[in-house]
Amino acid sequence: MGTLSRRCPLKPQRWFTNYFIVQWRRSCVRQLAQEKRTQIALGFDPSEDKASKYSAPTFAQFIDEQYLPHVKTYKRYMDDITRQDIVKMHIERKASGAAAGSANRLLIMMRFIFNLAIRWEVPGVKENPSKNVPLMPAS
Repeated sequence: MGTLSRRCPLKPQRWFTNYFIVQWRRSCVRQLAQEKRTQIALGFDPSEDKASKYSAPTFAQFIDEQYLPHVKTYKRYMDDITRQDIVKMHIERKASGAAAGSANRLLIMMRFIFNLAIRWEVPGVKENPSKNVPLMPAS
């Protein structure tokens, strides 16, 4: 059986031991309960704080609801993208105020996407236009 030592959030000088269930000292629990009652009396809903923690979407929800609709509006065929387009995108990323590492990360992602398309034999993709585009030096 493992034990965990944790600090009481209201009295940092007090330590207590857990045996699978957090066992706080009674005075600490009483203080927490009093704080919650005070918050309720002032009109604050403690459950809202808990719900706000889970207001961020999951990764899958973000992809389905926001990223994929955004990508679907971008209608450009992979075989139409040239080396000049990749270089232009790389330079524009740096010019927009991004760090060189951020621009390089975008270029690396493009390389990966095209290499994957070639490996999966996607029709129309015969070569990687980002293959010989140099990375920007880190500053």
